[in-house]
Amino acid sequence: MNNIFLSIVIPVYNAASTISRCLDSIWCQGLEEAEYEVICVNDCSKDNTIQGISEIRKTHHNLRLFSNTENIRAGGSRNRGVREAYGEYILFIDADDYFHPGALKVVCDYQKRCGLDILMCDFARHTIMNENDILVHNFKSQEVMTGRKFLIVNSLPYAPWKYVFKRSLMTDNNVFFTERVSCEDVDWSHKIAFFAATMQYLPILLTHYILNDSSQTSVEYRNPNTVFHRLQAGKRVTDLLQLYESEAERKQILAVAKATLKNGLIFLNCLIISPRKKRDAIKDNVSCDIQWGRVMNFIRDYPLLYSWFSTIISPFFR
Repeated sequence: MNNIFLSIVIPVYNAASTISRCLDSIWCQGLEEAEYEVICVNDCSKDNTIQGISEIRKTHHNLRLFSNTENIRAGGSRNRGVREAYGEYILFIDADDYFHPGALKVVCDYQKRCGLDILMCDFARHTIMNENDILVHNFKSQEVMTGRKFLIVNSLPYAPWKYVFKRSLMTDNNVFFTERVSCEDVDWSHKIAFFAATMQYLPILLTHYILNDSSQTSVEYRNPNTVFHRLQAGKRVTDLLQLYESEAERKQILAVAKATLKNGLIFLNCLIISPRKKRDAIKDNVSCDIQWGRVMNFIRDYPLLYSWFSTIISPFFR
């Protein structure tokens, strides 16, 4: 297994309807089977995800399957995939997304020549109902630079599947995802870039990103966990100020932290404007494992926000 160049890590949860398309987009890339592996980490799926992957493994021997004993969400599943990986480089993809034809071959050949710590690529965004791709270009410069300079020149996307990076960059520096939460990618992306000595943008379409439908988004916006996870992510980004030193770097980090906290408040607003019956249903469905006290304890460090929340927002959920 020492000759594996690339490990593709896929966190999977109830992905029976999409995982075949994702995997098929890998097999047709023109890569030699011996130079890469695909690692699926099942996060306690309740559908036929495991059976589907097990069937595909019969014909693709570089496909490996691991199952979590408890639900640790995408971040935890990515962590496990990286720890199990043999590849020199890591690339993430979600089970409902897929790779652009031929892109992996180009990326691998480029990294074999250049040996960058991190390579960034483009992605196309579209919804399940609309097959018309919207190509997203995030970056201005194609210069090779440090990750810290990349933060200033190009800014950093949150999506971990845009990063083709050396596995040692994550393992040697202990840059793992926060587990059991959403919004785990915001601080991870800015932390791993900090340790990159060489980082570059390659203008090639790599990944097709499928947006969730509006009903799923609506459910997420009305989940109390989302509020707490967003606020928590903003705090983790703020903690990165201990790493970044220059004024320009810190300005970017603060902008990300503010945007993340703002998103948390937007989610909170969606909860507030929900009809009383919906708010009560959210409160009663307390398997969503958050108590409002956790939110209150978290924002206690922000006096103005705490005052506003405790006097105006909390009464809506009593």
